[in-house]
Amino acid sequence: MSNGHNIPDLQRINFFSGQQLKATDLAELQKVQRERTWLHNRSLHSWGIGIGLAVTGEAGASMVEVAEGYAIDCLGREIILTESKTLTVPAVAGTPSGGEAVYYLVAGYQEDNDQAVAESRLGVCVPEGTVRLTEEPRLEWRKPDEYEQGIDVILAKAWVKNCQLSQPLSLLERRSARPSQYPYINANQTEAGGTVWEAWYDENGSPLGVRTHVDTSAARFQATPWYMAH
Repeated sequence: MSNGHNIPDLQRINFFSGQQLKATDLAELQKVQRERTWLHNRSLHSWGIGIGLAVTGEAGASMVEVAEGYAIDCLGREIILTESKTLTVPAVAGTPSGGEAVYYLVAGYQEDNDQAVAESRLGVCVPEGTVRLTEEPRLEWRKPDEYEQGIDVILAKAWVKNCQLSQPLSLLERRSARPSQYPYINANQTEAGGTVWEAWYDENGSPLGVRTHVDTSAARFQATPWYMAH
């Protein structure tokens, strides 16, 4: 990556008549096209679920089903599930205190090295090699403190006790990659008398005023919001 915006250092691949093509030439062509697509996705589209990836599971179930679908992570990488998958609920009894254990079912992009081989062929005077890989996403259960926002796309939230769902799955935590058709408004305020302010200086040490930290991640704004203080 070449700068703070993570713009990839791309080159235009060119061919000429009589050129001796190598596997690295075609692999580089595929890499450039992939990087361009990812750059387009993260620059012009929001990350999240584009279509499908529905999850079903009722209270008492030990298995959940994830339907086929498409999503994009915060790096613009495509998460594609071409057929439904069944996953086992985490085999945990609950929390140490006897309560329900909370898990997120997440989908993520899976690198080539982790994909299964769909087809291999014999080479000319060389051993066989892989020519087709599967396009499988990473489907995993994650505890809330293990979830990596943007890299992991939440499909459902689960409460687990005695190795089964203790209540129906929650889908409220799912994020859509499609922009809202209506203006999005969220309002809140910090606790009166409990807001921690600190002195604010410019790079030369001159005072600018005071500042505080406000976490608006729960509102899921797609751009930096405006704040008012009084």
